Amino acid sequence: SWLADNQAGGILADDMGLGKTLQVLTWIQADHAGPTLVVCPVTLVDPWVRQAAEFTPGLRVRAFHGSARGSVAESAAGADVVVTTYGLLARDESLAQVQWHRVVLDEAQAIKNPDTRAARAARALTARHRLVVTGTPVENHLGDLWSLMAFAQPGLLPRRKQFATRYASGDPAEMARLRAVVAPFLLRRVKTDPGILPDLPDRQVIRADCTLTREQVGAYEAVVADMMGALEELRQAAASGGAGDGGGGGPGGDGA
Repeated sequence: SWLADNQAGGILADDMGLGKTLQVLTWIQADHAGPTLVVCPVTLVDPWVRQAAEFTPGLRVRAFHGSARGSVAESAAGADVVVTTYGLLARDESLAQVQWHRVVLDEAQAIKNPDTRAARAARALTARHRLVVTGTPVENHLGDLWSLMAFAQPGLLPRRKQFATRYASGDPAEMARLRAVVAPFLLRRVKTDPGILPDLPDRQVIRADCTLTREQVGAYEAVVADMMGALEELRQAAASGGAGDGGGGGPGGDGA
């Protein structure tokens, strides 16, 4: 809310399981002066629609996905939240023709490579507010942070080449400066933070057994047998190689 009040974009990078989707839905419900576009992996389209119906039933939510999706303009006009996918974002240019009130990129590590079509299409979207949602903002590569910020708050960080040159060495002073620059735009909480763990519900483990068909069992056993055969060949090759080293396989010998 502070970011929106100050016309800034940002990154919601809470650890997995801390309710990022619920936080975003609550934010949208408090301010839906215009349509919000949520972009997510295809497997999360239905969960977004279901969680919106459960937690914020007053919001009109529409999935813009599939061959029968219709017009994005009609979807935006008749909904508070339009949920689409990164694949469709890269292919359907009509998404960039809507004046969105807010754009949310969920599981935004999908645009960690700024050169992909999805990343370029995301940066081309027009929106008053921009939010990135991801539990892994810099886990893999520092360049991921640059790509996320290039969408959320363009111009905050140096140009891509300058950014890579400045921070590639991992100089402590430069890294401290980078943390200070992005801190106001990034909310990052982990489950081990003080005050977080006591508020979490008890962990639930749900077991779902998937029974294999007879054909699947046969295919699985064939693969295992093939792998075990390959391992046995490697063992025999190693044993014969060690025996030919002139007794080097004894205690302290090179063959051991």
